[in-house]
Amino acid sequence: MNHRQVNLTELRERAEKAIQHSQFVIAEAPGCDGAGETQHLVEELRIYQTELEIQNQELSGAQSEISLALEKYRALFENMPLPGVIIDHQGFILDANFQAAKFLGLSQNAALQRRSVIQLFDIDSRGAIYQVLRQHANTGPRMLSMLGVKSAGGEIVPCNVHVTHLHEESSEAPRTLLVLVDQSAEMALRKSEDNLRKLSQAVEQSPESIVITDKNSVIEYVNAACLKSTGYAAEALIGQNPRIFNSGLTSPMVYERLWATLSQGKPWAGQFCNRRKNGEVFYEHVRIAPIRDACGEVTHYVAVKEDITEKKRIAEELDSYREHLEEMVASRTVELAHAKDAAESANKAKSAFLANMSHEIRTPMNGVMMLTHLLRQTPLDPNQQEKLGKIVGSAEHLLSVINNILDISKIEAGKLSLEVSDFSLREISGKALSVIQEKAGEKGIRLQLSLDPALPVIVHGDATRVSQALLNYLGNALKFTEQGEIALHVQLLAAEGDRVKVKFSVTDTGVGIERDVLDRLFNTFEQADNSTTRKYGGSGLGLAITRHLAKMMAGETGVESEPEKGSKFWLTATFDCAQTLNHSAIDLPPAPPRLVAEEVLKRDFKGIHVLLCEDNEINQEVIMELLSGLGFVVDVAENGAVGIGLAIQNRYSLILMDMQMPVVDGIEATRELRQMQDYLSVPIVAMTANAFEADRQACFAAGMDHFISKPVNPDALFDLILSALNRRRRT
Repeated sequence: MNHRQVNLTELRERAEKAIQHSQFVIAEAPGCDGAGETQHLVEELRIYQTELEIQNQELSGAQSEISLALEKYRALFENMPLPGVIIDHQGFILDANFQAAKFLGLSQNAALQRRSVIQLFDIDSRGAIYQVLRQHANTGPRMLSMLGVKSAGGEIVPCNVHVTHLHEESSEAPRTLLVLVDQSAEMALRKSEDNLRKLSQAVEQSPESIVITDKNSVIEYVNAACLKSTGYAAEALIGQNPRIFNSGLTSPMVYERLWATLSQGKPWAGQFCNRRKNGEVFYEHVRIAPIRDACGEVTHYVAVKEDITEKKRIAEELDSYREHLEEMVASRTVELAHAKDAAESANKAKSAFLANMSHEIRTPMNGVMMLTHLLRQTPLDPNQQEKLGKIVGSAEHLLSVINNILDISKIEAGKLSLEVSDFSLREISGKALSVIQEKAGEKGIRLQLSLDPALPVIVHGDATRVSQALLNYLGNALKFTEQGEIALHVQLLAAEGDRVKVKFSVTDTGVGIERDVLDRLFNTFEQADNSTTRKYGGSGLGLAITRHLAKMMAGETGVESEPEKGSKFWLTATFDCAQTLNHSAIDLPPAPPRLVAEEVLKRDFKGIHVLLCEDNEINQEVIMELLSGLGFVVDVAENGAVGIGLAIQNRYSLILMDMQMPVVDGIEATRELRQMQDYLSVPIVAMTANAFEADRQACFAAGMDHFISKPVNPDALFDLILSALNRRRRT
């Protein structure tokens, strides 16, 4: 403006002061000429009024200009094709155009929301925006590249942000315009170009041949691998038909199937026999697929070809090797089958041999031991008694060796099994010590039994095998101990639920064993040394059998020994707990006298009729004499057929049956007897030299009630007969 600028407020204040002054002059100066002064003031007020009117007109024009400018600014801001927001110096959004509201999900009346612009950016980009706010007044327009902006959909969109600080004289607080330029489309384009470049490189550098033809099968592109494989230059192939590779060796049917598949718009795969430029024939596995445009029309075909010449050669060699290998395997299978049959035959022959040898040895031994028993019942002088005792000892030793050999045979064949029942640990331990008590007394050796008070009274397991293992240890201790003591300790190692783990230890004061031989003591046929074998005897089987028995009972074996100080052999076994009373709370009844069963039989069963089926004359003689001594009436049958005939003619209260007999064996005879009404429940006792478990089961399956193996211990036989007759009497 070219006239004096007057602030409206200032003019108003001056006018009010002038009016107040005029009133004061009139009121306070009555002696003065007030009219002149008043006139002067009125003139001045008119001047002020005129100036005010001029200023008012100018302000009205300026306001119109400002309104027009604001309308233009608003139209420009709203119609800007890019998202834009205006923020104050604290970063709060004052305004947002339509594109910003759409892109960022803002209300166009953003100033009312008091929303910070910081919230529009991801964490990694906020530092740049903080920098803009701090440097508001000191920087000109600039661009912030690739900041992450949160779009209305929640995605982070890469944007370039153009920053312009707005300097307005009428505004007390500075403002800033932020314009956002979406870079995602440009990035997608660059990524697409990069992917296309990679794809082009992959095709060109692919180790497999790639050929692209138009829909009329004219070659438009071949890669380097195709040129290398075929030997052609690119110029020689472009514009040609792929038939240039044909060798004439590919079946026409292959091409028919190829075009039938491609004509349906489907990909095809198969094998070609082609020819290189130098005339060499090679094989390719080819995959051909149609290429479609945006409308789905086939415009080109791409063929990916793998040279399989070497693979085919290797496959043919492998086929040849495989055929040869199959022939070798078939031949070897036949050999193994023959070997298996031979091994099974040998194993059967071995089992049959052992069974036969056991039978052949046990049968005469039965006569020896029972004749000895009968002789000892007669008046003899001390010398004769001593000699008979030695005969019994030798026979028992021979029987022990036979039993060990049979057990080892069962172990090797995997046929040794456990027969579980309830038994007392105290009783079985005491009986084991009682077996060696007489001989230990003769040598002056003390015997000691120590039982853990925590042991259960009754356990569930195989009492026979536990006794066998303990007797192996105790027998060895007695054999190698000349003075001192032998102790059997039974200790509870662990208890879990109804299962207990027990440790049996046999300690002696014998000769001891060298440390270097301890590890092999439990091997089959092993002893400390040959001199031990010569001096003390033994087959070397007992410890091996004991180790296997311990394993069968979920336990272990071991030994501790020092030469000249003695040895400690131990084994562990796991049992089910049947009764958990403390040992100190029970008293086991004493064992009955040796002749109790014999005396009861003489008293209660004198005169009963007994059938003895036995083919061996010596055994017939000794068993007849033994039973006759009880007061029994005995009939003898030399085979099963004779026995059946006698059973038809007579009524027997007890039958003793051998297994192996001529004409009709004991198994068949028992089956026949069990068919007779009179012999449905008569006790039949198997008394045989066949000692295998299979023999025992065969006897029970045929209908026999009891089993005792030869050589027969008279006392054991008396106990068995008494048990059978008492059971028959009760039923």
